Amino acid sequence: MADGHSNNNHVPVLLSFSAFSRPSSVPVGSGYEVLIQKFLSLYGRQIDLHRKFMIQLYSDEWAQYIDLPKGFIISEKCKLRFVPLETDVRFYRFGFSLQMLYIMMHIIAN
Repeated sequence: MADGHSNNNHVPVLLSFSAFSRPSSVPVGSGYEVLIQKFLSLYGRQIDLHRKFMIQLYSDEWAQYIDLPKGFIISEKCKLRFVPLETDVRFYRFGFSLQMLYIMMHIIAN
């Protein structure tokens, strides 16, 4: 683990994309921009930069990944994943797929 160690200035993080996961570290207080740069430095060759992505944080409370809260900064060890958006963000956040949206619109129209 080349840079996955913890010291006073860095926090260990597990960064996942697709089927890959790599331990790393980021400076304490890092926010969204630093995390994006870290993901790109680790997975840049596998990422299609023409797609939209979001970062999710593993929540022990919910036992699953949740959307990274607005204003999030790294203060402790955590698991993060870089997720490509399959649909429009407005529908993705509510768990809608385009197929489900089409079905709902068809039901409403009839």
